[in-house]
Amino acid sequence: MKYFIIILITIILILLIFNIKIRVYKRNNEKYNIDLILTFLFKIRIDVDELFNKYFNNKTQQDILKDIIKTIQKINQNKLLISRILNKITINKIILILNIVPLDPINYSYTTFINFQILNYIKRKTHELFKKVKKEDYIVTLINNENKEPITFDILFSFQLITLLNIIIRNLKLLLKLRKENKYGTTSN
Repeated sequence: MKYFIIILITIILILLIFNIKIRVYKRNNEKYNIDLILTFLFKIRIDVDELFNKYFNNKTQQDILKDIIKTIQKINQNKLLISRILNKITINKIILILNIVPLDPINYSYTTFINFQILNYIKRKTHELFKKVKKEDYIVTLINNENKEPITFDILFSFQLITLLNIIIRNLKLLLKLRKENKYGTTSN
């Protein structure tokens, strides 16, 4: 019995220091891809976007739109909790490439300026929202091929399971309130 408890505690400690990575990327003419990577002594990759596709394939466009609206509403209700979670996540790598197809020189200069402003805003927001940003590349490119995708990106997030557990424990009161609101509808304060 004593060895069983020691082994169980060891397994729990290993799981708590497990490093979890989420990679979201889209390359040229590929679909969006979301991978969940669990790493400690070995690497386990779970293709999350395939799970989403199976979920959404059974629904009509109207049902998907309703789900998206509900998700946006829940994100809006849970801003505080989401910001606390994001403040504990590290971005290991972010590469964002905006591709411009030039139509004429005047529009090209305006479009380039606007794209650099968008990239600057995204950069500022990532530094505000996340704990740390290790490697980042923001690029605006000129392309001649209209079939090429306008946006290419690769983002790799990482956090430890113990960090997520810490956030849950610290925000238990808020989580219980959110669960109560989701179960019984919105409550008035």
